[in-house]
Amino acid sequence: MARARKFYESVLGLKPNAPLKSENPHWVEYDIGSSPQWLPSQDGPSVALEVEDFDTAVATLRQHNVPIIIGLLELPSCHMAAVRP
Repeated sequence: MARARKFYESVLGLKPNAPLKSENPHWVEYDIGSSPQWLPSQDGPSVALEVEDFDTAVATLRQHNVPIIIGLLELPSCHMAAVRP
């Protein structure tokens, strides 16, 4: 939980959408939007984020030693990387 929160909050800059009521919560919710095309997976959660500057985002991930498990892909419609926090 601590590793996931560090990634989502320190690397991605997300903020919890409600005050945490415990010093050691079992879950944290981040309001990042929704899409009916992306349903939960048995392999764990996933999320796609659009960024203004892909190269800067990748540099930030590397600065925080976040493993890039797929990519860096330059597709006709977008640039993409999959990471595992």
